[in-house]
Amino acid sequence: MFGAGTNPTGFISESALQNKLNKEKTCQDHYLSPQFMGRMILDNQDKYLSDLETYTKIFNIACSTVEVTVEENSILRQYTSNKDNDYKVFVPTDEKYETAGIKLCKRPEGKKLWKYAQLTEDQLFFPDDLIEYEKQFLVS
Repeated sequence: MFGAGTNPTGFISESALQNKLNKEKTCQDHYLSPQFMGRMILDNQDKYLSDLETYTKIFNIACSTVEVTVEENSILRQYTSNKDNDYKVFVPTDEKYETAGIKLCKRPEGKKLWKYAQLTEDQLFFPDDLIEYEKQFLVS
């Protein structure tokens, strides 16, 4: 999935927006963890690998990114672990940004420059299948 590039959501963290405006470094966060999405797909082959349209849709979602700071990306990476094929989720995917204190901004429709981005109530998309599947890997 990493080789497939990114599918920007149009969201940027408030801190990354400030970095961008100050010409400082930002990075793209795959907010749905492509490795874990791949695992979910392979564990549910009947659903995701039997229909090209279904697979293409979930693959594109898995490539979705949010622009964040390097520091925020480091914090977000700590919420999962995959050592020796022992996958652990410490914070549910749909709660990671809130737990990290990341506030999202978005550009208004039709605006291409980040300087127009503002805090938003819009939410990222979290597939129900992913949220349910991930429960078996949650560590209390």
